[in-house]
Amino acid sequence: MSKITIAQATNLLDEFILVLEDTYWEANELIVKDEVFAVIRLLSGELTELQKVSVQDDHYDYEVISTKPSVLRDGVKGVQERVLPTILRVKTKQRLMPYIDRALDAFS
Repeated sequence: MSKITIAQATNLLDEFILVLEDTYWEANELIVKDEVFAVIRLLSGELTELQKVSVQDDHYDYEVISTKPSVLRDGVKGVQERVLPTILRVKTKQRLMPYIDRALDAFS
């Protein structure tokens, strides 16, 4: 696990959510949309909690606040294992893959 700061985690979550929103709208199957929506909700909850942290504390190491780290990891792994193979647009898949890896590292 590499340590990231609160500021880096905030940026990661914000950008990851944006890519997941594109993934949601491009999904053809309801079950895929449900899985992506669930992960967006998890990440949004974490982002909301991080945004409550003082700007002066942005340099501290990041730790998951809103839930257990394993819950976030499992959600992201679900995207990696079940959603990623269903994505048809190459651009979306290429945008999503680095965020999955970074998130798994940050939540471990």
